[in-house]
Parts: sequence; structure tokens; C-alpha cells
Amino acid sequence: MAVEIVEVKRLVAPDVMPCPDPIIEREVISTILDFCKKSNVLQREFEVELDVDDIDDEMQNCIDINIEEFAGDLRLVSLLELMVDANAYIPYKRDIRTTITNYDYVKDEEYKYYWLPDNRNIRLFDMKVTDSLVWMKASFKPLRTLDEIDDFLFEDWSEGLVAGAKWKILSMPNKEWTDFKTASYYRSEYRRYLSQAKQAVVRGASGYSDRVNWKSFGEID
Repeated sequence: MAVEIVEVKRLVAPDVMPCPDPIIEREVISTILDFCKKSNVLQREFEVELDVDDIDDEMQNCIDINIEEFAGDLRLVSLLELMVDANAYIPYKRDIRTTITNYDYVKDEEYKYYWLPDNRNIRLFDMKVTDSLVWMKASFKPLRTLDEIDDFLFEDWSEGLVAGAKWKILSMPNKEWTDFKTASYYRSEYRRYLSQAKQAVVRGASGYSDRVNWKSFGEID
């Protein structure tokens, strides 16, 4: 289920008149992207069956996992949880090819390093030829071209999204709708809802997680 962006705009517009509709839409979208990026509230789970022939032993035994087909019109923000053959690791974002010179540091029993070389792939380091299955939970944000959002974002966090958009619009200088005092109030409200969303993620109660089984040649269960 999804909710059109226009529904969020309708909640914003009455308090920012006479702000033009294109500006309202721009700031609503900007707020949604910021909220998802900072809160990690939009999540997906997926499993990947590995092909050991894809492991690059000349680049710290890394493997690139393509996520484009299942991620759709979302962009990956962060890898939150990671298991390799039922062994849990703490995912740590770092491009070890350029930032670590002592590669013994990479072989950590607790951490697994990863990098995002582009919008389509997750690169995992220090993989073994015996590794066969990877399970991941990752957070995402929509594209800037979005015209709708997941219904859970609207149902659970619309107050925060609306507050954030009003804050951005009312704090624009030298406009007919400029109101710094009210903008300050909505800034506080937005930050309060953002804090609540972060806490919900920590508690494992973000409200949405879509599980996808992914096979090595791109077949989705």
C-alpha cells in the first residue's frame, strides 16, 4: 500500500499560505528523504545465495551484491544487520581498500566491513570460499522523484513529516509566508518525531520491514 505525496501536501498547505504548490512539494519530498536517511525507519530484509567464483581475492576477498532489482525505486542508506551462514556480524561502513593499510585488522570476528560503491551494490569484505548465504537488514530512502510513500510512513510519521516541511518553508527568508517564530516551533516538533523514529528502530519497532529472498543469478522468491 502507498499514499500519494499530495496527501502530505494537503496537511502542510493551510499553514504556509501563500506558498506556491511546487515549493511545498519540493520541501515535503526533501523532508521525507531527510527523515528516512536519519532515522533508518524504512527497512528491507533480504537473503543472498553467494557464488564463490564472484569473490575477488585480489581486493581483500570482497564480493559485490547487486540489490537494484529488489530495491526498486529506493536508495540504500545503511546496512543495519548482517549474518553470513548464521554467523552474526556488526556491519561497519568503510572502504578498506583506501583507508586501511593493515589488512589483518579486517579479519575481525565481530565486525564485517562493507562499502557502497554505487547505488546498485553492497560490497562485503573478507568473505570466504566456504560462505554460501548472506542475510541482511538495510535501511533505505526514496528517490527525489517519488510521488508516493509507503503507507506506514504516512500513518506512523505524518505528523513529523508535516512539521519538517512547515519548518523548512516558514524559515525561508523574505517571503510572504516567512514566520521564524512558528518555524522554530515546527523545527522542535520535527526533531522530536525524528528522535522517536530513531528510538523505534533501536527497539525493532520501525513499523515496516519487507523480506526478499535473493538468489545469486537475480531470481527473486
